[in-house]
Amino acid sequence: MSVFLRFLKKGGYFSSLVIGVRLVGYVRTSDDDRDGGGQEFAIYKWAGERGHQVLEVFRDIGVSGVTPPDARPGWVRLMERLGDADGIIVESLDRISRDPGQLRNVIDEFRGMGKVIMSVREDWATLLFRNNDPVSQLLLNVVSWLVEQERKAASERTKEKLAKLRAEGKRLGRPPKWNNGIKQQLIQLVERGLTLKEACRIVGVNYGTALRYLSNDPEYLKAKYTARLSRLIRMQELNKTQLTTETLKTNNVEDLN
Repeated sequence: MSVFLRFLKKGGYFSSLVIGVRLVGYVRTSDDDRDGGGQEFAIYKWAGERGHQVLEVFRDIGVSGVTPPDARPGWVRLMERLGDADGIIVESLDRISRDPGQLRNVIDEFRGMGKVIMSVREDWATLLFRNNDPVSQLLLNVVSWLVEQERKAASERTKEKLAKLRAEGKRLGRPPKWNNGIKQQLIQLVERGLTLKEACRIVGVNYGTALRYLSNDPEYLKAKYTARLSRLIRMQELNKTQLTTETLKTNNVEDLN
């Protein structure tokens, strides 16, 4: 058992009183567009200022805070790596979970393992790991309540933002898989003589989606007709060339005879 954990079991209150704690970092973002770099920087900065060692950082990017931790690849790898570490460090406790029940389960699991959870924002989090202490139990209940309130507040903020966007007439949801730019690219390729399937592979759009949008589209039908007409003209010209060549060969043979 590390000096730090012995300190906690004896009733220590402040993580800043000890140094040299070996920690594994954890970063989670709900948005795919965020790489968690800000969280990771905060973790290394906080640990460095207190003389703690961050052994490795694991990430779950684009993962909801209510997804069970054991269903997240990054968290699973973190738990596998945890062996020789004293515990984990996060930017805030809601990175572990926004579900109060899940967070409480994780805290209980770490307490049972003799590990600790440190938080950049909640410097008092180490108090949660003091065994058989009324303050620790009280804080566990307070933490659950705080996480639940933050989850509700985040939900309300999201609803308000969506309502504002709808009022401004902005499109919500995923970007459309079909737009005029894609349509024009496909039409140009079809005009050049490619089949729709070939054009879809080049543009990177689903063939079924393109067919659904273009099957009755006047511009596409015109491009398709133009391409067919061009092929017919080329075939006729080729046939004429071949016929002329054959005629010349025949005439040359007759002249020789």
